[in-house]
Amino acid sequence: MYNGPANRTVPVPHRGETHLRLPGHGDQGPTLEIFNYNIMQEKSPIAVNRPGSGHIAFVVDDVPAAREAVLAAGGAPVGEVVTLTNAAGARLTWVYVTDPEGNVLELQSRPK
Repeated sequence: MYNGPANRTVPVPHRGETHLRLPGHGDQGPTLEIFNYNIMQEKSPIAVNRPGSGHIAFVVDDVPAAREAVLAAGGAPVGEVVTLTNAAGARLTWVYVTDPEGNVLELQSRPK
């Protein structure tokens, strides 16, 4: 749970996560994210916290441009582009979309 402003408790859609570095690409190569969700939804609607394979994430240079490319190819928006600065001062940007078949994709930038 996350204690937000005014001590309101807001459920967080997952309890934990693991990042597995894929072999053969070095320290900066792709990772496989595995999440353990504690809030589940039924099959529909499209959601990043659904049972099974939740989503696949891609690192891209320009998140808004990549989002527009997916939408132009027949994908659909799941949310808006989010940018925040973490405690270490790095800017992180990401967005969720679906591909034309309805699979959820996360497009993210490397911390800057």
